[in-house]
Amino acid sequence: MNFFEGFGPLFSWEAATFIGRGFWLTIRKAVGVIVLSFALGVVLGLARYSGHRLWGRLATLYIEAIRNLPMLLVMLFVRLKTGKIFVALGFSAPVF
Repeated sequence: MNFFEGFGPLFSWEAATFIGRGFWLTIRKAVGVIVLSFALGVVLGLARYSGHRLWGRLATLYIEAIRNLPMLLVMLFVRLKTGKIFVALGFSAPVF
């Protein structure tokens, strides 16, 4: 009896294509998030160290609030709130 006997469908061309598309989607999303987060960081950094009191205080408040929250809590909050917003706007909420 071969150990890999039942794993035949996992090593098919369809499975490799599916995994490859998922990998490429992950790379594209990661690059997009890196670019957007860099741009947001530059804007917040410039606002924080500008001479303007209001923008500096708002940027400091945002930076300190986000840095002190666990990322899982932020992701959970965004997921729950955006789902409710989409439903309120008439869209169907994605199921995760």
